[in-house]
Amino acid sequence: MSRKMARLWRERWLDLKQKDVSIAERLMDAPRSGKPTQLTTEQVLQLFVIACEPPDKYGRPISHWTARELAEEMSKQKIVESISPRHVARLLSEASLKPHLSEYWLNPPPTKNLTRKSKKSVNYIDKQKILEPNKRKSSALMR
Repeated sequence: MSRKMARLWRERWLDLKQKDVSIAERLMDAPRSGKPTQLTTEQVLQLFVIACEPPDKYGRPISHWTARELAEEMSKQKIVESISPRHVARLLSEASLKPHLSEYWLNPPPTKNLTRKSKKSVNYIDKQKILEPNKRKSSALMR
């Protein structure tokens, strides 16, 4: 927590204490400025579900989702009345979702080198498990 944030909470705590506000009320968030959110958590999660699925599942002739395509699909499915592509992009960014890379991180292509390295790692781990009990016995004998 930054000093600025700690100072803000301390000053707020002391101000509300003088007004005889209960402790539970003092710990609640202050009213926020700006327009309240228009999307529910369920609507945002539905966006994420669509973004993580291939566009052809929804009859879209594209290989990767764009914010504009996702906004149109959400309106088409009546998840929301309307949503801007910029807002869709912002929501995906906040969740660290990159639908244009979904094939790469969901299904990495197998390679011969990866398979060889994996086998070497598994063999190394197996050898360590076999040698480990012997190391424990020898260290116990040395005491």
